[in-house]
Amino acid sequence: MGMHMAMSGRIRFGKFLAPVLTDSDDAAIAVAASRILRDRAVGAIDVIPLTHDPELTEATHYAIRAGATEWHAIRLLVEQGKLRADVRLPVRIFMNGGQWRRAGLVAFVAEAAHSVSVVGVERH
Repeated sequence: MGMHMAMSGRIRFGKFLAPVLTDSDDAAIAVAASRILRDRAVGAIDVIPLTHDPELTEATHYAIRAGATEWHAIRLLVEQGKLRADVRLPVRIFMNGGQWRRAGLVAFVAEAAHSVSVVGVERH
């Protein structure tokens, strides 16, 4: 597949392509939902962007590579009104080379925009 480079991020729940339900069973989903409510945290879900374009935007959709049980647990909590429908989930995004280079460029520009020069003052 060639997608071995990954970075962490947060993606809106609605941007995930729904995984097949047979990837998880009802008991595992219920346990995961209970854990999410108790801990107020979701473990990172591994995803792959459904585009080969170098730029990943708010409109990009993702396929789940690992973490289907967590996705179904979040869906259940959203349906029950216990989480907002647009909740952002922690993900590990597996990207192709072009996407990885673009992400690095964006990070470099953001870092440069927030850097501050400090001039040292010598005191005697």
